[in-house]
Amino acid sequence: KHFEPDLSFHCFTKSFTDKLASCFSPKFAYRHILSDLLKVDVFEQLCTKHSGFLKYQYSCYNNEHERWCLNCEKCLRYYILFKLYDAPLDVLGFDEARMLRNFARNHTEIASHIWSDTCSRGAYGGILAKTRARGKKDVYDFLSNLIREAKRIERKKKALALIRPFVPKPVRRLVKRLLPAAP
Repeated sequence: KHFEPDLSFHCFTKSFTDKLASCFSPKFAYRHILSDLLKVDVFEQLCTKHSGFLKYQYSCYNNEHERWCLNCEKCLRYYILFKLYDAPLDVLGFDEARMLRNFARNHTEIASHIWSDTCSRGAYGGILAKTRARGKKDVYDFLSNLIREAKRIERKKKALALIRPFVPKPVRRLVKRLLPAAP
């Protein structure tokens, strides 16, 4: 399950899965076999007790012809989890140097995603708690700084949304032209 009470392991609510099941067949039933487990706990078990399966692990939406794009928020989340549980990055085909170079280049964009919704906040907050519990100070410091930046970005977005209706369009266009363009 996620850190939200109504979401299951794969982000569907029970009512949605019930409706989905009824569309296919009235005899089709959906059971939440993993419903009491948090994703981070499943990941911990994978890394600590079933590490032989790590060579099959990949979970990036943007990868093309590789297991990992090493350029997105999801790859960063897995990188943090791999560091948390000391997973062998070479077995995973995970290029740490490339991930960190890409992150340095895109950290603001990636950080803006990690605190943008309840599910993300819950996931990263849970991972942060795990880093503290496991005494992984380097991972904890990295993640807490990232969360701090993400919160700052989120506050800025909210402030801009509040101010935007009061600023005339010509002024907004002028400010937009004066600001440096994103790389």
